[in-house]
Amino acid sequence: MQSLPTLSGQARRVAKRFALVAVALELSGSVTGLPQGISMIGIKQCFDNWLAINGTGKQEDCQIIKQVETFLQMYGAGERFAS
Repeated sequence: MQSLPTLSGQARRVAKRFALVAVALELSGSVTGLPQGISMIGIKQCFDNWLAINGTGKQEDCQIIKQVETFLQMYGAGERFAS
């Protein structure tokens, strides 16, 4: 089994859900017709893609920072933030 990087609670929960889907697909191989192991490869690729987009940290923190950056780009520091 491959090890994962250190994950935040949010990313860890996502990893567990991807793992659950992978196990379900493996167990349903006789119904789906998928060769053994192929679903694990596909789900691992999906998780790797999710991780590349979202990272290992908290998504909410990233969204807050992006919103502040966007606000400051649109309105600048201006008088509102001057002493």
